Order: sequence, then structure tokens, then C-alpha cells
Amino acid sequence: MRPTVVLLVEDDPVIACAMQVILHQAGLQVLLASCAQEAMAHCAQIKPDIALLNVRQTPETDGITLAGMLCRQFGIPVKFVTGARTQDVPASDCGDALWPVLNKPFTNSQLMHFVADTCTQPVGNRPVP
Repeated sequence: MRPTVVLLVEDDPVIACAMQVILHQAGLQVLLASCAQEAMAHCAQIKPDIALLNVRQTPETDGITLAGMLCRQFGIPVKFVTGARTQDVPASDCGDALWPVLNKPFTNSQLMHFVADTCTQPVGNRPVP
């Protein structure tokens, strides 16, 4: 069985690295992207089990627009990890009433539970750091 694949789209390299380490230590495969173009290229190669997106990204596109593209084109469940106010995240246009949101800052355990709620197979094979 292949590991759970997480697409992580975060434009802040420090936050992206920290989240990647947490997810990788839990046994997940992480596809890291800093913008929508990189995210879409990853998805064309391997379909992630879940996408974690920052709401605010580069001027090219925002996380909300990218979420719709990922959902419609690839059928990938999307969740947001953001420092933005939760009310800044609009309702989903892909069937869910609301996009799930994890507010920054968060603990390692909160991140892992947030990811695990979406995945159909057990997430990770190691204890949460």
C-alpha cells in the first residue's frame, strides 16, 4: 500500500518546511508547491489524497481559486491551513458546504488530526511528533 500523499501549497518557505517535516515524520509522502502552477504540475504527475492550501498565495492566484481547480479537475479533497480569519474562507463550490480550515498557529497533533479526518486509510505509520 502506498503512503498517503499530501499536496502542500504554502508560499512561506519556513512554514512549508516545518509542515513538510511534521507530515513526513508521520509517514506521509509530501508534494510541496509554493504556487498554483507547481501544485497543478504535481497533480498531473501523481494524484494526492488531500491538498492543504494556504488561503493567501502569490499574485498568480489565491488558495480559494486553486482549491476550486484542484477539486474540479482532479477530485482532490481540499483543506485550508491559514493565518487569515476563518470568515475570509468562502463556502466551497465543489459540493461541501464549507472548506475545512485549520488556523495557524497549530500543534503537530492538530495538523495530523486535520489531515487524518479526510483520508480513508490510516494516516502515517509513526506516532505524531
